Amino acid sequence: MSHPQTRRRSRSWVAILGALAVAAVLALMLVLTFTADSAGAETPAERCARETAAYNSAWAQSWAASHGRPASEAPNPPVPYVCHDPGPTTTTTTPPPVVTAPTVPSDTNTPEAPGPNMGAHAPTDIPAPGRTPIVDVPRETTVAPPRPGGIEPTDARTRRPNPPPRTVTPRPRPQGEQQRNDEPGCSKGYVEDGTNSNNLCREGVDKLIRHWNTKFREACPTGTATVPGHHWTDQVAHRIMTAYNSGTTNEAALENIAATSIGLANLSSAQDCHNNRNRSASCPSGGTGTAPDCMGLVAVCPMPGETRDERNQRLSYIRQADGQARNFGPLEKIQQTDANKNAAIAAARRERAAHPELYPHSDIVVGHAPDSIWGPTPESNSYIPMTRNMNSSISGQANTNYPIGYMATGFVEGTRGDSGRCITPVTGVL
Repeated sequence: MSHPQTRRRSRSWVAILGALAVAAVLALMLVLTFTADSAGAETPAERCARETAAYNSAWAQSWAASHGRPASEAPNPPVPYVCHDPGPTTTTTTPPPVVTAPTVPSDTNTPEAPGPNMGAHAPTDIPAPGRTPIVDVPRETTVAPPRPGGIEPTDARTRRPNPPPRTVTPRPRPQGEQQRNDEPGCSKGYVEDGTNSNNLCREGVDKLIRHWNTKFREACPTGTATVPGHHWTDQVAHRIMTAYNSGTTNEAALENIAATSIGLANLSSAQDCHNNRNRSASCPSGGTGTAPDCMGLVAVCPMPGETRDERNQRLSYIRQADGQARNFGPLEKIQQTDANKNAAIAAARRERAAHPELYPHSDIVVGHAPDSIWGPTPESNSYIPMTRNMNSSISGQANTNYPIGYMATGFVEGTRGDSGRCITPVTGVL
């Protein structure tokens, strides 16, 4: 009987099957490791999408912070993000251990020696179920995700070259920084006519600004104004661009804003020059004097202890006198002769007789608007009922603050400066 040989063959098959099982476990662990690494890696397209979204978000937040508007209204970045593909990831993988399967015994190669010869990698004994295996299983290696700032892990399997740094060069902005896109069909040209219903493109708005700023008139010689002339034209451009960026593109509407703005600019420049004039200047008669010493605005300040009614009388005087100066040309301050005084008194008597209800008692007098010293004649086109004190205050300010021959181009409300002089307030903002 050959029972010993049969038992040897049975033990050989058990050892072979155990070695094959261990090899299968090793192969399965390696497959799972590489599959997990591949599934968790970020594709180039996903990385580009993530970096582009972060770049656009940062631009929108910066735009919102500098313009005081929601980030959702921000336009596209002036320089779009360009994603650089660093190329395929360079990896160095330690090859898995080679497992050499034993030769399956057969009748022709089964040795007669006691037990099979498995080689160096085969186990020499099969442990009982549940005990520690003889061949160690390789530990799983986890690939760390890319770190911020371009710092990569030093593991050989994940090392890859960093992309070169990007240099973003901002493109120059046009005059008056554009905050909105042109509408389809808008007009790039501009002609002043006051009735055009075109919607202007940004180029057309720039032409409108340049045209209306030519209407600015600096009221005093260059270098003598406290506020330079270009400050006021910049203010005009700012008001027009604010309206345009807020959605006003209609040509006629923008013209109205431009006309109002340039009017305020000319007035503000004149106010500034008025305050810096030589109050001791001697002005030639006949309107031949120059600004600001002998031509410009006339400021009318409150009198001490002025009541509410008297303030309303003063403001009414300013409005009517200013209309006279602007509608009929500059009014010259004339010398008060006896003939002029008598003519002014006669005109006041006629006004009181024609409207007795406006002058109920002697303390309410006939106020000339403008005052009778502003020629060319002592006659006036309009009269205002006012207290005797208010009438004296207005006449006294004209006599004290302006020389004979001064040409009044307009009348404005004044305020007392640090020196006590009557000046016109200049804020620097239209």
